[in-house]
Amino acid sequence: KPLVADIQALQAPNADLETNGMDPGPLGQRSLEAKFSHEEPDLVDFLHLTLQVNPNKRLTAAEALTHSYLGSFHNPDDEPVVAQGISLSVPDCEKHSAQRYRDEIYADFFGFAASRRAVEAYQ
Repeated sequence: KPLVADIQALQAPNADLETNGMDPGPLGQRSLEAKFSHEEPDLVDFLHLTLQVNPNKRLTAAEALTHSYLGSFHNPDDEPVVAQGISLSVPDCEKHSAQRYRDEIYADFFGFAASRRAVEAYQ
């Protein structure tokens, strides 16, 4: 079960409800190692770092690209760097379709006109 501080770091009003049924104790390390026992240790390490509940402990996309597991895919000369974060206007406490989330991202981040119109129609 995640630590209380890790759940609070999500800043999602109902995050604690999702973890109430979990068994207490360390989260993930043994189960990931058992599930991926025949895989490279780098993969298990990468999964541990990217699947952290607490976003402050989780690898960023830029950090993930420099991890040894992705080393053969990392090309800093050919990777865009995004200076702004993505902040969706859809509240965490509401459930919406994948299409709506996609439209929000495409409108906010890429500036696609069709997605902007779709987002306006949702409101």
